[in-house]
Amino acid sequence: MPRAPDDISVELVMAKDNYFIIGLYIGTVKELTDMFDPVLKLGKSRLEVQQCTFMESVLHFAPLGSIEEGMKQLTQKSHGKLIVKSSVVKQPISLECMDVMIEHIRNAPDGTTGFKIQFFAYGGAISKIASRDTAFYHRDGLFSLQFLLRWDEGDKESLQWVRKFYNHVVEYVGPCAYANYGDGDVKDYGRAYYGDNWDRLIDIKTKYDPHNFFNYEQSVPVRGQYNVSKF
Repeated sequence: MPRAPDDISVELVMAKDNYFIIGLYIGTVKELTDMFDPVLKLGKSRLEVQQCTFMESVLHFAPLGSIEEGMKQLTQKSHGKLIVKSSVVKQPISLECMDVMIEHIRNAPDGTTGFKIQFFAYGGAISKIASRDTAFYHRDGLFSLQFLLRWDEGDKESLQWVRKFYNHVVEYVGPCAYANYGDGDVKDYGRAYYGDNWDRLIDIKTKYDPHNFFNYEQSVPVRGQYNVSKF
């Protein structure tokens, strides 16, 4: 939403059986309803508004009943598995790409119940900071796509399906990705996550952590450990 007010954040969620838009707005109910009036006039749409404090909104999106519940979950072992893949989209998605996405969702394996795609709108306050001013490079993006699948051990069919789905969409939208959705399948992760900031990040890493003490599978490496290139 390049021309949206800074005070609103929205995402479109697509699943196998439904789709909806959810978001957060800092302002009055009337301001929000006036903003969405053109969308509501399209038909078959309704707007539900819940007024809350900022902390209540944090718990709502978590989703958690309380901060104490969240702290308790940190000590509990999860029984399911989660795979998350992402794309940062910088041009409007073509109708052909949308057809591909819809077709993949319709043909999801029968056991794939915990899947959704989230379109997180960029623009607004995100785009007011230059790409080179922080590590996050993709400030000119229109939105990010998050492919999220909860799967059980042994469900290899769903895992193969979401990877094929993602690779097919990347052919249309390009290689950019969001670093906070760490994806071990992204081989050239430096360019995908950080774009032209990658070379400078390696310089900083090499200067302040020359022995690579802080590291993980997709951390910024010390110079000489990664082939630096540009988009």
